[in-house]
Amino acid sequence: MAYSTIPAEEPLVASKPQGKSIKALVVGAAVASFVLGSLAATVVTSSTPGAPAALYEHEAQIKMELYPNKCVAVADGIHRGAPLKIENCKDTPRQAFVADSEGMEIRVQGTDLCVAVLGDFADTAGFLLRDESKLTFGLEQCIINEWRKLTFDGINKDGKAIELTLPGKQKWPISANKDGKIDKYEHVKVCMMPQIMDEKRIDDKHLDLEEKLYGAALMGLPCNKVDPLNFYLVD
Repeated sequence: MAYSTIPAEEPLVASKPQGKSIKALVVGAAVASFVLGSLAATVVTSSTPGAPAALYEHEAQIKMELYPNKCVAVADGIHRGAPLKIENCKDTPRQAFVADSEGMEIRVQGTDLCVAVLGDFADTAGFLLRDESKLTFGLEQCIINEWRKLTFDGINKDGKAIELTLPGKQKWPISANKDGKIDKYEHVKVCMMPQIMDEKRIDDKHLDLEEKLYGAALMGLPCNKVDPLNFYLVD
């Protein structure tokens, strides 16, 4: 994929919490990401040594580092609200993204649609632990609040993958009272991670992990830096 330089100016199945504490569920979700993975990206650009890095728009597919033939894709037609999933890499507009260093955002090529959390984060995160709904990544207009948009930390000139995350740290619920109301949070870094949603696919012993990941949704979970599936390349 080519890129252009501009003058300076993408748990196996979450279960409901039992009793008063839901900390185990949150920990389980983070641990499950070891199996399901998370996304990260690397963006490489040229600059003169010692000079500030130029702004750039890097056009590329987002590939899993461990399984380079698996790519982040728009699950259906390219429109606001469309979710993301993991597919075999191929030449399709649904896998064509742009990493924009000026806005530090990931958008679909030729559109004003960015990869972002669908819906309100605070409500979704709370419901995640109460009724098994998920923190889902998909497409939203790029003009939405920055804290909802997927971002990256910077340019990795060594070609190594980096995490794709929400900006800063997010309030993540870790416990609830006896009425099921969230009463305690932690501030954590949230990464975009592949999550297998089909229980039959999870349990199918005839499929290896790479095959099981086909069709996995892209969800938000606390980042796990030791996860081998935690890292992607923008290539």
